[in-house]
Amino acid sequence: MKRLLILLILATGVWSAAAYWTAAPKDAGSDRGQDPSWPEVTAERVGRVECNATGGASFVLALRNGQWYAGGTGANATFTARADADKVRGLMEFVSHNKPERRLEGIGRDKAAEFGLDAPRLSVTFEAAQPWTLCLGDANPSGDGVYATSSLEDRILLLGAKYRQHLERPETYYHDLRLTDSVADDVERVRVTGPGAVGDGEWEAQRTEKGFVFTWPDRLKERTVNQGELDLYLHTLVTMKGARYLAGSPKGMPGPYLRVQIWRKKAAVPTTIELYDLAAGSAEAPMETRFLTVSDWQGAPVELDRDRAVKLSRTAFSLMERKVASVDLGRITRQRVVQKGHDGKPAQEVVAVKKDKGWVTSPDGREMVGMDMLTWRLTDLKYEAEPLSQLPDSARYALTWELFGADDKPVTELVFYLDPDLPEHLCWVKVLGEDRFYPVPDKLLEDLQGQLPLGKTGAAQ
Repeated sequence: MKRLLILLILATGVWSAAAYWTAAPKDAGSDRGQDPSWPEVTAERVGRVECNATGGASFVLALRNGQWYAGGTGANATFTARADADKVRGLMEFVSHNKPERRLEGIGRDKAAEFGLDAPRLSVTFEAAQPWTLCLGDANPSGDGVYATSSLEDRILLLGAKYRQHLERPETYYHDLRLTDSVADDVERVRVTGPGAVGDGEWEAQRTEKGFVFTWPDRLKERTVNQGELDLYLHTLVTMKGARYLAGSPKGMPGPYLRVQIWRKKAAVPTTIELYDLAAGSAEAPMETRFLTVSDWQGAPVELDRDRAVKLSRTAFSLMERKVASVDLGRITRQRVVQKGHDGKPAQEVVAVKKDKGWVTSPDGREMVGMDMLTWRLTDLKYEAEPLSQLPDSARYALTWELFGADDKPVTELVFYLDPDLPEHLCWVKVLGEDRFYPVPDKLLEDLQGQLPLGKTGAAQ
């Protein structure tokens, strides 16, 4: 009688655990014929997941204030590393949806050693009101499955081979190394400061009904933000991930190399991200520089390499609207590329007229390949540094490009100058009606020279 009572109590416990796990959540629909011995683990039920590997590192995924974190299994373990909620849910969904291939009837746990389950290689415990543990043993002879036990059953199970892949994943797989959980469309204001944003690099931009505008420092307020470039910067910022979590803190280090502050909609306090140069004061090569990065959103510092840091330290100049000319290409009906005689070189020119099938020379009607591309590139020509009001003495005339519209009225004119004092692959250009000289890439100049009858012969060198 006593033995029967004990068996009834044990059976009731197993039945209660199974009933808990298989009962539909409050917001779920009706029962879908679930396996009564196989739980449906969900984020609504589980607050802690413990993963163990024989001979490997064990770790815990824990829910804290609605956020997932990763940490150790010890009593004094800390949970500062954020865990990717999607990956945690992915683990739960995999286990829920991949039920046993079969159950080995008549084989109980007393035979566990024969299947590598006396000392399981891997295990995962989902902790809720009723904890559930799944242990993995050896692979089956055909290699398409793995033997396992469930704390809700006494039989040996055969699970799909993919279980080992999912349960073998280390803690680092689950790390959420983003610098912020902000969404680009929710960013109302962004400010970049610090030595990493030298010169005109420091800036602040505010979202308005017409897009972002520079709001700091005052000298930038008259400059126009390139909306596409700033959108790209924000996308890079909110999707940026570190390489790994780092131990320690910036305490005792020089001030931050770069500070980025993000204000979300209706947020009075910004999220602050600070990069500290780990190579400061050392002989480490600049190309190997790494940054300890601290974020209000992260609970622990993360490491950024140099390439990622450069993407965050965009200067104000790189985010400005820097087009040299705004031209309606549909208005252009005639072009004239001129190289005036100078320095003993012969003058030469070519005139192009737009026809239904493209551009042809005038008056002989020879097809001019590539002129459409050249005019299109004009609309994308950007200056690479601040323009000058006076042309340097070292500059020499190179070429004139004239564009005309209906009734042969001028649309615009560009005059190019070569300058040995400019960085390689740059030249000066002056636009009709402006009193500034812009440093621009010289590829457009070279291609225009290629349209001349003598090519670059006679061009300023």
